[in-house]
Amino acid sequence: MTDKLFSAREVGDLLGFASGTIVDWAEAGKLPAFKVGGRLRFRVSEVETWLEERRLKRPSRREPEKVL
Repeated sequence: MTDKLFSAREVGDLLGFASGTIVDWAEAGKLPAFKVGGRLRFRVSEVETWLEERRLKRPSRREPEKVL
């Protein structure tokens, strides 16, 4: 195993979200994670891949819709 493992706190610090949000996303299956000793752990490479997938799925910017 050569990939560093992060805690929810470290992933939260990396992404700019609270660790509770990271835990919620992981438990909902939105963010790849697994448990070691009952604690969530995140592979750095999987988090990077997850981020890249989200970046590529982001809708293109367009003019805001007018509100009537």
